[in-house]
Amino acid sequence: MDISEGFGPLTSEIIGKSNRINWPIDLRYRQAYDFVQMNDVWVQKNLSILGLRLKRDLSGIETLNLEEVQDKKNIATTRSFDVMVGKFDDLNQRVINFAAIVGRN
Repeated sequence: MDISEGFGPLTSEIIGKSNRINWPIDLRYRQAYDFVQMNDVWVQKNLSILGLRLKRDLSGIETLNLEEVQDKKNIATTRSFDVMVGKFDDLNQRVINFAAIVGRN
């Protein structure tokens, strides 16, 4: 199978319907394969950086550096008190009350 068979025509689904890219009327390249074969300098000059990004995306070159979000190892919620708490029973009661409030939300 010829690699060009894997590419279809340049449609609005690929290039978008936005007016941000003003595609030249004399654009001879009607297939996505033809488009990815174009010179990068010409593409950026005539189709802006958005056209160049599209070309690179269609070529399989990542244009955005997407990083996976790492899972948090723990979640901490801090709580301050209006007065100094020195006894364990007082602290225990305040934590119970706080947990009850959080549990309702």
